[in-house]
Amino acid sequence: MPSPEPLPFDAALTRLLAEVSPLAVETLPLAEAAGRRLAGAARARGPLPAFDHATMDGFALRASEFVAETPMPLHGEARAGRAAPPLRPGHAMRIFTGAPLPAGADAVVAQEDATYTDSSVYFASSAQGVVPGKFVRARGSELAEGADAAPTGCEIGPGLLALLALLDHGNVSVYRRPRVVVVPTGDELRAPGSTPWAGSIPEANGAMIAAMARGVGAEASVAPIARDDRDATLAALSDALRDADLVVPIGGVSVGDHDHVPAALDALGVKRVFYKIAIKPGKPLLFGTHVASDGRMARVLALPGNPASAFVTFFLFGLPLLRALAGAPSPRPTPRKATLRQAVRHATGRLEFLRGFLHDDGTVETLAAQASGAATSLAAANALLAMPAELAELAAGSAIDVYPLSTR
Repeated sequence: MPSPEPLPFDAALTRLLAEVSPLAVETLPLAEAAGRRLAGAARARGPLPAFDHATMDGFALRASEFVAETPMPLHGEARAGRAAPPLRPGHAMRIFTGAPLPAGADAVVAQEDATYTDSSVYFASSAQGVVPGKFVRARGSELAEGADAAPTGCEIGPGLLALLALLDHGNVSVYRRPRVVVVPTGDELRAPGSTPWAGSIPEANGAMIAAMARGVGAEASVAPIARDDRDATLAALSDALRDADLVVPIGGVSVGDHDHVPAALDALGVKRVFYKIAIKPGKPLLFGTHVASDGRMARVLALPGNPASAFVTFFLFGLPLLRALAGAPSPRPTPRKATLRQAVRHATGRLEFLRGFLHDDGTVETLAAQASGAATSLAAANALLAMPAELAELAAGSAIDVYPLSTR
């Protein structure tokens, strides 16, 4: 059977995301929900803030009764966490930051603009401009009761965590974390730090891909290295499919005599969605889906084995897949424009993702060591430059699409 034509990047990503939907919903205590995504819009259970309160230490009064440089009777005190007594007409009340505004008051004069005794307060001329609402945070001024506070799919970061707490959400419905199992393959691989043998190399991709997956909130583990044997590959992938939402075999995905991953996936009933992408590095990329006998769905993204190829393909395809599983409404990677510091040349025919460094001034440069097996540029890069397939060269000063290497 002839080999399929490599898919263009955008078409492949569109096909991949069409096969992905958010995982099951679970309810968590708010304190445990950081990093998850909302499984429904969060709404204000009451107005925010819940009551009018002072934003300064000072004196609560009716703005219409304020007169500078004239003593005013002082009665009562408003403190945070306690209901204040009503304000007497013609009086001021001592008030502290965060305290509920007493009934009858509509403004606060800052303590710095006042001199006071136990029975009266004198406002300096600097206190002019006292109007209703002065140094008062009004009830419902941020959110009305029932208003949307955050949309479905919004990631719960520290700020949203605080907002949900202030809205009295003790528990929150979120999408489950994706479970990822990375399966390194290859006779040449050994654990880093272990005793080497002739032709062996330390296995690096597993830790790299697992770290990238954890960066978008997934739970990730690395399986033992699967040797270049059909039965060993089949057993390793079968084990991974039992528990994972995403299985990531690395290596053994091309067409060599010892590349057993595609055939093993076929034998396990994985339905291919696409195989081979018109990008560089990372052409031999395979994506498929697997439905277990109990109906549970898993996805498989088989990556090429060279470190740069594995990194680039997982950044461009694996991370969007995981974002979509976790409920992100816009999971695709988003490029931005940057200006080339130097000319870039490449062989036409495939969209090429070059490791580069994006500077604070919006300029970008490619790094040395662009071979798919080179790791030094991976360590130094903070962006991928997308060199169009049809262009042999872009001159210095040209605009180019770049993908900042943030895993979120």
